[in-house]
Amino acid sequence: MICNIPCRITQRQLAAAVDSIGFAGKYDFLYAPRARGGSSPSIGYSFINMKCIEDVPVFVEAMTGYTFEGTFSKKKCMVKRARIQGLEGNADQFPSNRLRRNRWNTPLTGKLGAEGEASRLPQGQEPP
Repeated sequence: MICNIPCRITQRQLAAAVDSIGFAGKYDFLYAPRARGGSSPSIGYSFINMKCIEDVPVFVEAMTGYTFEGTFSKKKCMVKRARIQGLEGNADQFPSNRLRRNRWNTPLTGKLGAEGEASRLPQGQEPP
């Protein structure tokens, strides 16, 4: 779980930031919840699942203290252990069709590429 994300940062911007610090292709789930009504791109935290457990401590070190350029926010990211772990657990907790999410608020799942692009899998389908 990534905390202290500026609220103006979108899920795509977050994916690009994670990719830029060396984790492109190393995660299979990323979701930044939005406030009800969509008043801002995010509510300041997100959920990420690393594919390989060995990448977790390296990711925590790299993302802790990260600041987003181009914002007026002084927030520094912090990484915490989320209550729910794993791709399947996160996908079950945050299904793509829950609450009629729009395309800007759908969790990124499956094969995440170097540019943060994701295949959005139909609910219940496992990544290849």
